[in-house]
Amino acid sequence: MAIKKVIISKNDLPPISANDNSYRVRFRVVQGQRTSHWSPINIVPGNNAPIVSQVSIAVDSVNNTVTAVWSPPASYDIDTVYVYVRWTDSAQPTLPYEWTYVAKVSSTTYATVIPTIVQLNSTTSFTPTHVEIAVQVPTYPRTRSTDAELFSSDPKPL
Repeated sequence: MAIKKVIISKNDLPPISANDNSYRVRFRVVQGQRTSHWSPINIVPGNNAPIVSQVSIAVDSVNNTVTAVWSPPASYDIDTVYVYVRWTDSAQPTLPYEWTYVAKVSSTTYATVIPTIVQLNSTTSFTPTHVEIAVQVPTYPRTRSTDAELFSSDPKPL
């Protein structure tokens, strides 16, 4: 009986863990009609996300949109990325502003409409005066992770 080695590409792996930047992997052996039990979960360390330094954030006040465009480095081999947005109000700096997942993108651009009102919770809302955009490699669970971050913009006035 020959042992066949299987190599799984990075793009076929599940998203990395947002908690510790690692992959959770299990396997089983299939031999003819027989199949083994699933292996225990193995933790495989992930690579740090490449840093993207060429980023442009443009605010179009006529069309009421924000567009982010980035140029990935040569070592960029990621098919899709997660985009997060944080709207803030400079007149109310103490509000608990949160990053919000907005899209899974397969390109190097993202555009969104500037909201007139942002609802933080059932009792707090505000009119945004600044926006921040962050892009990261896919993670599980789908939360903002600085370990998976490709870039995070500075607050951009609207």
